[in-house]
Amino acid sequence: FMHAQSHGSLGTAKLLAGHDNIIRIAPSVSHGRFSLDGTKEINSLKGLGDFEARNALPKLREVFFNNPAEPFNPFNQ
Repeated sequence: FMHAQSHGSLGTAKLLAGHDNIIRIAPSVSHGRFSLDGTKEINSLKGLGDFEARNALPKLREVFFNNPAEPFNPFNQ
């Protein structure tokens, strides 16, 4: 069920933001390594997030941080 929800959300994000503007970082972990309501592994989960962010940073810089963003123009009706 959660895999289907995740897949649907990713598809929606790609539709709204464009396929080239989405980078999914989803490392594989062993089954049962983390639980939705478990708090004992928070430090391990944080460490995994830090590790994956460091690995993804070169690609993120290349795609998102090399060019300035276009100015925000609010749409008022």
